[in-house]
Amino acid sequence: MAGHYYVSPDQEDNGSWSFTPDQLRQTATELWPGSKVSGPFPPRDTIDLDIALPSNRCRLTFHPASQALVFRDQDPLVAPAEVILGLLNALAPHTPTVWYTDFDGTPEDLDLTIDAATLAEDFAA
Repeated sequence: MAGHYYVSPDQEDNGSWSFTPDQLRQTATELWPGSKVSGPFPPRDTIDLDIALPSNRCRLTFHPASQALVFRDQDPLVAPAEVILGLLNALAPHTPTVWYTDFDGTPEDLDLTIDAATLAEDFAA
């Protein structure tokens, strides 16, 4: 199992997220009321997201400088998959996006049109 998953724009395909940390904060709390977003935390100005899903909580960190959403390898992976899809479909639906683990670092395309269960299976494969 990998320690962390990373989701970022596909820079090799000229991907870049144009949303701000404030837009991320607002979107997260609108999509999942009861969620908490805190930061920025120096020195990297990271933003911590504690998302309140109906049946679970999901914690992610946003690194604005490197444009990466990061989450720990956790069960069930469907929770972070749901959050990633929700945030990116709201904030960057047309941006080419990839995901990778800190274990192997190989970027995999992230299709924002799939459902969370399918994305969770991709993460686990």
